[in-house]
Amino acid sequence: MNILNAKHKLFELSEQNIREKYENLSEDEYKAIFYSIRNHIPFKDKILNISVKKFLYYGSIKFDKFSIPSPIVSTEDNFINFKLFLSALWLMEGKESGNAPIQEIHKLKWEIYNRFNFKDIKEDDYVELNKYLNRLNLLSIPDFYKEKIVEFDEQKQKLSLLILGMLSNTLLTKINTRLPYKFANKRTLISFEMYDVNVEVEIIPHYLGCNDSFLQVDLNSTMESYGASRWQNFISEINITLKGLVDDSRSVPSLMLITSKDDDCIDENWNYLFDITYRIIENLWWHFKENNIATSNWTPVPKDIPFIEFSQWNRETQIEFKLMSNPCNVYRISNNNVEFEKYSIKNLEEVKWNTKSYLYAQIYSEIGQYKEALFWLNVATESLIDGFINSVITDKKLLYELSGNVSSFESAESILSQQFPEMKGKVKWPNSTKHPSVYFKINKVIKECKFPLSEKEILSKYNNINSERNKLFHGVPLDIQASKLKKAFDAYEWLVTKISPYLTI
Repeated sequence: MNILNAKHKLFELSEQNIREKYENLSEDEYKAIFYSIRNHIPFKDKILNISVKKFLYYGSIKFDKFSIPSPIVSTEDNFINFKLFLSALWLMEGKESGNAPIQEIHKLKWEIYNRFNFKDIKEDDYVELNKYLNRLNLLSIPDFYKEKIVEFDEQKQKLSLLILGMLSNTLLTKINTRLPYKFANKRTLISFEMYDVNVEVEIIPHYLGCNDSFLQVDLNSTMESYGASRWQNFISEINITLKGLVDDSRSVPSLMLITSKDDDCIDENWNYLFDITYRIIENLWWHFKENNIATSNWTPVPKDIPFIEFSQWNRETQIEFKLMSNPCNVYRISNNNVEFEKYSIKNLEEVKWNTKSYLYAQIYSEIGQYKEALFWLNVATESLIDGFINSVITDKKLLYELSGNVSSFESAESILSQQFPEMKGKVKWPNSTKHPSVYFKINKVIKECKFPLSEKEILSKYNNINSERNKLFHGVPLDIQASKLKKAFDAYEWLVTKISPYLTI
């Protein structure tokens, strides 16, 4: 955006003077205008300067993670832009500003969140925390901003309580949620350390009744299926208390990947509160399983957490409170009516293995189990390629070779003959065979059958799926990100598009 367009937009917003107009500007629009004017402020035109002040004030709020209503997630990029807008606001309004001091408290608070999120406070940290407290105490707001003083004092008091709680090791973060199954047989209290932070978890199971049986029990008893069953007769209340600070709006990579085309409303960002809550619950579940402690038969998944009630305390004084729903849970509302659906299936056949495996991969990705999703996606891909080979190869000898009897030294012969053509066929290699790689199969089939397919493209897409296969299949711990899994799904769908026309089985 050039400077003339930016000025025009600033005048237009200022003349309308409607808060919603500023709030409806996107982050990109704020940044475009800001970078057009930043090297020109303050302006000589007084009216333009008033327009700029309004713009910078609302812009700082736009990127502020502590503004009301607070955002579900906030990134480091938001922090950078917030500081730029705030710095420019100070420049425009000077020491007599009535807006910048409150935002300065939020800047200080943001720095503390970045530094001490889910961190055990050591003696070395006390010096830094006292520096933050001194900076906070130096902040003030001019007395003539009576309507701002109350808000300023409230924000300052909250941050002071937060810092003092960290200094005295009395700051607590409480997270309350529930799970749709029985996580423990009875009310259970667990205490442990996680990343050197003290954590306490309370599990309270609530019996809903046995819906998978006609049998009934008295009010003092409970009944449920013995062994693995998808019927759930309990819900569990989960209360987590952590010593220290937890950032309730930090953005982390999503633990969910929705692959359905009509579910693109899922946010790619995941709130840190949900992230740490899920990790605590999942680690506890595995600990219970490993130690033969009664718990659910089904692994907890991110979608199991419907909401989080977050609160921050210094001893008995509540500093913050927030209630938020899972950002990755999407709900559909349907009308109840007498209509029904009817399907006529000519011949019910078993779904192909590559399709089944792909659908398994989709299910696992959508509940946040990325390793399982990548596992099944690799199974689907290899099944798809084997189906392709069996559909197009008519030479039984070649088919036998591709099914598991390739010369162990065929690649060595190929490399040698390329570099030294005169040696082709002259080396007597040992007579041994091995299972052919998918790379070998694709190379052989495309060359033998002369398909109008790009071997390079197909191998590139296969590599997007296969790059972590060996580690995954051989038990190496992996941390798979949603972006990598999404790339693998896109590659599989591309392969299906290219290969499907040749499939006959």
